[in-house]
Amino acid sequence: MQKIDIGVNLSYFSDLSMTDAVRAAKKAGFLKIELDGCALRELNDNAVKNLFSVIDGEGMECASIDAAGRLMPVAYGNLAAGSKGERDRALDFVLRCVEWAEKLQAGTIVCDIGTTTEDGLSLREQNLLFNNSLERVLKAADACDKKVALMHVPGRRWIVWNQLPPDPARVVERYVPPWRLWPDAEKIVGELTARWKNKVLWVLDTANEIVGHGVEELRLETMARFYAQMGMGMVYLANHPGRYNRVWHRLLLHQPLWNGCFTARDYRALGSVLKEVKYNGPIMLKIREACPSRESLRKSRAVLKGRQS
Repeated sequence: MQKIDIGVNLSYFSDLSMTDAVRAAKKAGFLKIELDGCALRELNDNAVKNLFSVIDGEGMECASIDAAGRLMPVAYGNLAAGSKGERDRALDFVLRCVEWAEKLQAGTIVCDIGTTTEDGLSLREQNLLFNNSLERVLKAADACDKKVALMHVPGRRWIVWNQLPPDPARVVERYVPPWRLWPDAEKIVGELTARWKNKVLWVLDTANEIVGHGVEELRLETMARFYAQMGMGMVYLANHPGRYNRVWHRLLLHQPLWNGCFTARDYRALGSVLKEVKYNGPIMLKIREACPSRESLRKSRAVLKGRQS
């Protein structure tokens, strides 16, 4: 994957101010970054302008805005909620992420706020509510020439994975307080996939796919080919300790690339497929490690270059 331009989510430099985090990311060897809407929400308009000036001045690029971040607070709302007030809060937040993308010249907004489920609503009702919210997001994004990429989370999927269905005995636990009840199988209202065709892109999150399927046959290159067929708009790179771990997924998701079941060979195979399908969207290191050391980042970059230590 040496020729693929890898970025990093700036939230992992959370011990620094955002402008200092930009400089720290550059020192660590990254020229592309992703920003979390959660963090941008704390900035006023002048601070956002200053942040863009620093990014531009360092010769860097903000490639994407992640609306959900590492752990979206429930207070931000849910685009698929039964409560109109909760849906409106979520919609307002995502629309602000579209505005920030325009101000920071980011090309993509990643959205998974609304992929948890409501106990009291059928999946059909949730999907229709989410579609209504998404249509307003897409209208705003289209007006400023931005792309919207949707991300799956384990237990809740917007499109059917026909190639490798999950193994119920090996998939991560579905019941995770305080999150809403997750179904035990992949379900979708089929007409929504057709309705969104050519309107939204999809996020390949390597760690989420592992725990979301729990099958030994799952490979990074298999994932990439599937998402390329659907329209891939973001690749998040992370590792996971193993395919069969039933521990709460957020405790183990998004490990550094040098710490898990994927090896340098797996990432080389992924890189070959991304080149084969002519993927030209952002690729972000999406590790869970808070305030990662320069050494940890170096080791993850070494794995991508085939020099696993």
